[in-house]
Amino acid sequence: MTDPRTLKAAITGLLGLAATEEQVLLAACPPDETGRPSNWAALPVVAHNTEFKSQQVHRLTAIRLNQAPADFAEVDHADAAVYHGYAAWPAERVAAESFRVTGELIDGLAATGADDLSDPSRHSWLRGRQLWLQIVVRGFWHPTGHLAGYYLARQQPDRAVALAAHALTTARYLGVPGEALGMASYNLACAQAKAGRLDDAAAAVRETIALNLACAPRSQPSRTWPRSARVVCSSRRACPEPGGRMAACLPMPSLPGSTTRSWATGRRTSHGCGATSRVSTRQPGHCSSWAAVPAPCSPGWHRPSR
Repeated sequence: MTDPRTLKAAITGLLGLAATEEQVLLAACPPDETGRPSNWAALPVVAHNTEFKSQQVHRLTAIRLNQAPADFAEVDHADAAVYHGYAAWPAERVAAESFRVTGELIDGLAATGADDLSDPSRHSWLRGRQLWLQIVVRGFWHPTGHLAGYYLARQQPDRAVALAAHALTTARYLGVPGEALGMASYNLACAQAKAGRLDDAAAAVRETIALNLACAPRSQPSRTWPRSARVVCSSRRACPEPGGRMAACLPMPSLPGSTTRSWATGRRTSHGCGATSRVSTRQPGHCSSWAAVPAPCSPGWHRPSR
């Protein structure tokens, strides 16, 4: 997808999907629902998503004003103060701000030039990553990951898988580029793995790998295969690894910023939106922090800038 108008239209669809699913969750959750730092309630989940989107709005505004955006502190989703800060938002504010900030993000996307969206060299703070993909991370991948994680933590694995599958189907319908489609595919793998559907999860990870290989620059193979945690193949069959080696695991890509522990290796790995995840090492096939917190930042594929 090279036409800027088509790209913006597709991203707008992804942003709208995430915002609508947030409203669906808020409408369905009990008004007296309780939560805690290890199992977030719906209101703080959406409040956090909204704040994360608002930071991207700030970045797009800074570009329009020819200014450098502010740096934002990393978020520890297991921190009690962080959780209770979001939980203190009134329900009416959470619902209204979700839609309002999403609208501002869509407006900011529409006002951003094609060169700014696609050329990371124009802004050093992008750290070599494309702005359009960062918008997808902040406005689609991150919030839908948290929503699916909420359903998983609330013992609704089928709902989590259905949401991730719907997001992937919508991404295909919108014709988003492979990098963004790979994110949706990977979120589906995460939900399927946590729901115990390991064969389906392994297939989704393979699709993610294929999408990434199809769009990764040949001159940057290291970006295709970042150091990472691993998803264990349910069949324990040999799966291809970088450099033509074979192993019993599929590579699981990661994002800089937060921490998880690989079930397969026991090693801690960085990923996500700056969240520190505490993941059980007893869950085979776990993805990111799905086992511990509502859905903080399951791994993305092309390591988009936070």
